[in-house]
Amino acid sequence: MKALVFGAGAVGSVLAAMLSPGHEVDVAARGERLFRIADEGITVHGAVEMKARVGTRPRGRYDMVFIATKAYDVATAAEEVEGFVGADTLVVSPQNGLRHMDILVERFGDRVVLAPTTMGATMAGPSTVRLASAGTTVVGSPPGGRNGRPRWRRH
Repeated sequence: MKALVFGAGAVGSVLAAMLSPGHEVDVAARGERLFRIADEGITVHGAVEMKARVGTRPRGRYDMVFIATKAYDVATAAEEVEGFVGADTLVVSPQNGLRHMDILVERFGDRVVLAPTTMGATMAGPSTVRLASAGTTVVGSPPGGRNGRPRWRRH
């Protein structure tokens, strides 16, 4: 699977690191964080200990795009990732709450997938995350989503 994690804050960085062992993962970040991730990779300490190398130059279409920004940045993020989203790309939203779903569904339709998480993570540096609790992340479509059949996968 080819995945883009748009937003390399605490949750986005952990998602990118956890996906990277078996998948091709790129992250989109800004400023010093982008340069540090490109040079050092992503380091996760705490409930999980790992170091991951991920791409930092998003290109082409992806199988999954995770919009891992703050909820108030979802509209801008959706606009910025549009060029990476193909007809079969799933757009995954790990934000809490539901207001952002209207924005994403308006732009991407039934390709939008919810991913509520109880992960407890904080940034410890530009490319380092402290993971207090891996928690549970459930990835699946809203009821009646994609072809009327919900998709649920527990990680």
